[in-house]
Amino acid sequence: MPAKDYILQIKVKNGPMLRAMRAAGYETVAEMCRATGVTPTEAGKLLNLKEAPQNNAGEWRPSVIRISKALHTLPEDLFPPQHFTAPLQKNTGEIEASIEDVAAYLPAQSDPQELIEAKERTALLSEALTRLPARTERILRRRFGLDGEEGSTCADIGKDFDRSVARIVQIEMRGLRELRHVMDSDKRFMNIIEGRGGKKYRGWEEDHWKRRNRDAQKDDR
Repeated sequence: MPAKDYILQIKVKNGPMLRAMRAAGYETVAEMCRATGVTPTEAGKLLNLKEAPQNNAGEWRPSVIRISKALHTLPEDLFPPQHFTAPLQKNTGEIEASIEDVAAYLPAQSDPQELIEAKERTALLSEALTRLPARTERILRRRFGLDGEEGSTCADIGKDFDRSVARIVQIEMRGLRELRHVMDSDKRFMNIIEGRGGKKYRGWEEDHWKRRNRDAQKDDR
C-alpha cells in the first residue's frame, strides 16, 4: 500500500474536563489553576490523562476535588470512567492520512470536494510539466516552488544554470505558454476547471500567472 500524503500528530486529551472548563468560562489551564490553586503540572497530568484522578484506595485526589468545585461539577463527571484508576501510558501518536481524512478531521476551511479537486489539479500540473523540455521543467519548478520549496528569483536560477537573467525569463515565458497549451488540450484538467469551483480557480490561475510575469520582468531590470 503506498504511503499517504499526510502525517497526523495525535494528542489525546480529557474531553469531559476540557468541556467543563469551557462551560465554566476558563479558556486556558492557567486561568483554571489560578482559580483552584492546583499547579499547572498537576492540572496538565489530569487533562492529558497521564495521572489517575483516584488513588489506590479509590479516593479522589485533593486536586480533583478543588477542580470539580471550581467547575461546579462532580469529580466523576470530569473523567472517562475507564480512567478513574488507569492513566494513559502514552497520549500522543502519529497516523498516516489521505486528503479525505484531513478534510474529515479538520474544521471545514473549504469544501472537501474542493480539497480533493485541488489534489487532482496538482497531480495533473506535475504531469503536464513532464511534457516540457527537461530544462524548462526544472526552471519552472524552481521559479514557482512547485516541489514544496519557496519560489526562486530568475537571478538565482540563472546562477545555477549559468544563464543570464534575460535568458531565464525567456525560458520561463515560453515554458508558461507551452504549459498553458498542454493544460488547455487536456480534457481531464479542463473538466476540473469547468466543474465545481471552476470560475474561482480560473480567476485565481489568471491572476497567478499575471503576478508571476510581473515578477519575472522585475528580475530582468
